[in-house]
Amino acid sequence: PPPPPLPPLPTPTERHIPYYSAILELQKVEHEAVPFSKLQTVLSAYRQICADVAYFYRDSPKQVLIGADDLLPIFSYCLVHSALSNGISQLEFLSDFILEEDLNGEMGYVLATLHTSLNVVCGYEIE
Repeated sequence: PPPPPLPPLPTPTERHIPYYSAILELQKVEHEAVPFSKLQTVLSAYRQICADVAYFYRDSPKQVLIGADDLLPIFSYCLVHSALSNGISQLEFLSDFILEEDLNGEMGYVLATLHTSLNVVCGYEIE
């Protein structure tokens, strides 16, 4: 028989949870109806992660930039703690209906990050 299902992750309710604002932003994705709005919400979560990292290193003598290798585990953490239901369906919806010109620059990077994070979290390759 299959193992019993794991209990659901608690919804973040405390401000002391790392990347709390980004987690809250990701929770909004499924409530947006328009693909561009969904992607804007994911972009907002990404920007919040960057802001949180900058705040953490605010007293550092040199500027700290967050790269893809740093972002992926943080974004994946936020994705898991957001308890986003049907994340793969959300990704497919975005991939199918977002306009090509909207995928230039930061928005395309964020969609690719969402895709990779879902691959990491789900443990298999999403096409």
